[in-house]
Amino acid sequence: MGDLKDFLNPKSMVTPGIAGSITMLIANTLWAQFELPQRWTALVASFLLGLIPFAVDLPIWERVLYWIVNSLIIFSVGIGTNAVGHGVTTGTAVTGPTSLLFPMASMAFAQEKTTTKPAQEAASPQEVQRLKEQLERQRNEIQTKDEKIQELTRQQKIPPQPAQGTSRRFFDRWF
Repeated sequence: MGDLKDFLNPKSMVTPGIAGSITMLIANTLWAQFELPQRWTALVASFLLGLIPFAVDLPIWERVLYWIVNSLIIFSVGIGTNAVGHGVTTGTAVTGPTSLLFPMASMAFAQEKTTTKPAQEAASPQEVQRLKEQLERQRNEIQTKDEKIQELTRQQKIPPQPAQGTSRRFFDRWF
C-alpha cells in the first residue's frame, strides 16, 4: 500500500487525474455563479493546482517541466470530465475532439416507444380541422394572457423575468 507522500509525488499521475476533476468542478461552479469563462478559468485553476512540484526538492528546470506537463494533463482531464458530464446530463454522445479521449467508450440510448395508427384509424379531415381550431384558440388565449402580464408589469414596474429554458447547466460544453 502506498504512502501519502507517494500520492503527492509530482511524478504520480493520480494527482493530475484528481486535480483535473477538481479543476472541472471549480470552473463549472465559477461559471454557473459568476459567469466566468469556463475554459480560461479551468486553465488558470489547472496551473495553480499544478504547482505541487515546487514543494519537492528537485532542480528548478525539472520543477518547471513537471509543472507545465502536470498542468496540461490536469486541464485535459478537466475537459474530458466536463465532456462526459455534459453527455450524461444531456443524453448526447461525446463527439468531436473530446471523443478521442474515450475511443473505447460506447453509448447506449433508450429508444422511445412509437405507435402508429393503422390507415383505417387515421384522423378525418373534420377532426384535423377541429384540432387546428382548438390549437388556434389556445394560442389566442396564451397571447392574451401574455399581453395582460406585460401590461401589469409596465404598470407595477416589475422587471421582466428571464425566459424559461435560458438557465445555465452545470455541465456546459467548454469548447
